[in-house]
Amino acid sequence: MKISAFTALGFIILTSLSCKGQPQTSYMKIDTIEFAFNDIRPSLDTIKTDSCTIDSVFHLTKYTPVKCTMGFTDSKPSKDNSDIKFCIPAAFTSKELTYVVGDYIVGGRFVGQSSDVENGYCAIIKGRVIIRPLDEKVERMMIRVVETKGDFFRQMLLMYDYEPVLCTIFDNYRPTFRRALVEQGRGEVFILESEERLTICEFQTMLQRLGVKNALYLDMGTWSEGFYRDKYNEITSIGKQTQSTKYQTNWLFFQKKD
Repeated sequence: MKISAFTALGFIILTSLSCKGQPQTSYMKIDTIEFAFNDIRPSLDTIKTDSCTIDSVFHLTKYTPVKCTMGFTDSKPSKDNSDIKFCIPAAFTSKELTYVVGDYIVGGRFVGQSSDVENGYCAIIKGRVIIRPLDEKVERMMIRVVETKGDFFRQMLLMYDYEPVLCTIFDNYRPTFRRALVEQGRGEVFILESEERLTICEFQTMLQRLGVKNALYLDMGTWSEGFYRDKYNEITSIGKQTQSTKYQTNWLFFQKKD
């Protein structure tokens, strides 16, 4: 795919940003990305953009794992396990508050669940993170994940091959806090989280301006509570709304490499 000069600039932004007042850890690099766009609308032909003007200053926090591997689980990681350096909710939880929405795989163990409107997935195979759209190849991918004792979950695809993806599940006009798992070129993986409430259009616009290759939504709203370990190995909580923390059914985590 041909990448525009503007997208290429996004790569420079992502790799050259310095930390702005964020605490650093031995296993997590934390940066603040600032946006000061005036009247910039997302280039999404299929999405209404009347309320998607970014006319203020917004911030994204970028969490980049260092010497860590990523995993997905349906058993809540213990904060007493010092090998877990970062943990957040991943897939959606059912309206009944009892199960993970959509098929998922944990350590090669397949669990078949009813799906909703998810249009993408994350597969973790031998430490490699793969973000793709749900298509006819997904079954082969799931078989491969099971055979390699990897992990898999479904979610909403926000970006694929540097282009925004239509997300019909979201109200394009409702701002809320957003979080995404990003798979960048050269195997780089990181988390982006908004510090202000954004419409999904605004969030996708930011991802596109940063030159993000593939991005998958992560459960937020009142489910947003997570944590990371600081340089003293102490727990620091993240997430803006935590009312539903006790109902979380699944988690994405980074743990220290063996």
